[in-house]
Amino acid sequence: DIGYEFLHECHQIPDFLDNYIDYEKFGEELKKHIVDFAKADDTLVHVSSFVIVDNVVYCVFSASKDTAVEDATKYTSRLQYCDLDNPDKITHIDLCSVGDTFNGETVTAVCDSAIFQKNQRTLCIWHTLKTKEYQMVYYTFDIITKELSDRQLCTFGYGNMKKDFSISGMESVLDSIGVEHKFSNTDICLMQKITSYKTEDDIYYYTGLGLLNFCSVIRTKDFINWEYVSKPPFLHNQFWEPICYVKNDILYYYCRQDHRSDRCGFLCTYNLKSNIWGYPVKISDCQSRADFFEYENTLYLLHAPKDRDHLCIKRVDERNLSL
Repeated sequence: DIGYEFLHECHQIPDFLDNYIDYEKFGEELKKHIVDFAKADDTLVHVSSFVIVDNVVYCVFSASKDTAVEDATKYTSRLQYCDLDNPDKITHIDLCSVGDTFNGETVTAVCDSAIFQKNQRTLCIWHTLKTKEYQMVYYTFDIITKELSDRQLCTFGYGNMKKDFSISGMESVLDSIGVEHKFSNTDICLMQKITSYKTEDDIYYYTGLGLLNFCSVIRTKDFINWEYVSKPPFLHNQFWEPICYVKNDILYYYCRQDHRSDRCGFLCTYNLKSNIWGYPVKISDCQSRADFFEYENTLYLLHAPKDRDHLCIKRVDERNLSL
């Protein structure tokens, strides 16, 4: 009813070499890590997120000692930190492992995690775990005392409705507001990129939420209680990991699609004042995780057009996304 064409009919940005900015230099820099947080006996680490506070870097990710294949039934979610002046002295804290208990039930899977600085002395950490169903849990970490809180359940809501941040809780909220969704008991992918937007009354923090083909924008004021915002209204086949970035009154949104149907992601905008989505453009993507970042007041999109060994940095023209 808003007149959008099918996404496969939309403009696709050509994959020219000048989309790649200093790509050889960038590739060399990626080979020179600052800190390696993996333990010697880790066979796989997955989906890292970090913050730096007073020259100390705090990092979370999932790790496995049993397999080099992505397998959530083998993971431990872990917090690590070290002083950047002494990167060899790392403190490792296991947050949650398969076999632990949560609310009296056995944890059977541990998935994606993220970390954010909540205030001057508090970090907020969250990750997905599965007992009977997938749930999003959080911890707080005191930067001064280095004390970690107990594991607690986040909430998910809309307006005055608030439920557990779980598969059943999300289904209840989305059903109540008439948002179509199709997802089963699957991992809850809460993206690590957080950007803020100030209204007259509050500061909200926005990010992307992915559950297989249901991908949307959510927001929070405290990194514990999350609220559904919107999802793209045009036809698409997005898959897992929508990335968001707020600049001025505009939220920029990029998400890969199922590569079996379309080896392109799509880039579009959402106006936070009018609540209107902009027209999407397609960008080559191999179905990998993307990211936005800002440098000298210019917005860039980092994505993988060919495969996960080749990255592209594209300037985002805020006046015309198709350029």
